[in-house]
Amino acid sequence: MSISVRSCIARLSLAALAAALALGSLPARAEAPLDRVEVTGSATRHDVLRTCPMLGAELNERLGKVVAQEQITGSYRVTFDLRAARAGNFSAARMPSSYRRALRHAIHGSGCQDAAALSSPQRFAFVLDVTMDDEAAPQRMAGVTKRVHFALRETL
Repeated sequence: MSISVRSCIARLSLAALAAALALGSLPARAEAPLDRVEVTGSATRHDVLRTCPMLGAELNERLGKVVAQEQITGSYRVTFDLRAARAGNFSAARMPSSYRRALRHAIHGSGCQDAAALSSPQRFAFVLDVTMDDEAAPQRMAGVTKRVHFALRETL
């Protein structure tokens, strides 16, 4: 290695060492304390049948009559809030309005109770599948009433 290359490397090494020492001798930057952030809110719950034990019977009683008259089937995502023992803030996208009214009455009459809902509102969600007997087959005789079936899926 030539003398000029050694000299250049030595100067660069000294400069790097001096920079490292200078940075190390700087006063430590004071870290600003982090503000505490509390996240509130509730996750959507899916244990509807445990919380509203009579929901199946109420759906058959109240919504069954309306579905038998209108004969509109489908799957509907239903959400509602429970505060204490009072259900409210219902949502059921694409569900006919007559079904929504009957659904609200069914949920109100199903005896929903939950310990957590006593202190803060709880959000519940489920999928309600509405089907009828012989849905794929044409009606065989006039006046034959098809049976209505509900399937409540707690997972979304």
